Amino acid sequence: MRLPDQMREARIDAHLSQLDAAALLGITPAYLSRLECGRQQPSLKLLQRCAQVYCRRLVVRFTEVLP
Repeated sequence: MRLPDQMREARIDAHLSQLDAAALLGITPAYLSRLECGRQQPSLKLLQRCAQVYCRRLVVRFTEVLP
């Protein structure tokens, strides 16, 4: 599953609207929307905040890139 989809799913599982989640994360709802649509990439710091707000564990994994 792509990162934007995982972010959206985690927010929904936490029963948060984009407006509420953005307020808790300290970002605008528009920026959260762009992250969840894949139009922008989150920083590691923001991903850590998302994990905390959404009560999730952040796992970073490197995978092989296929041609």
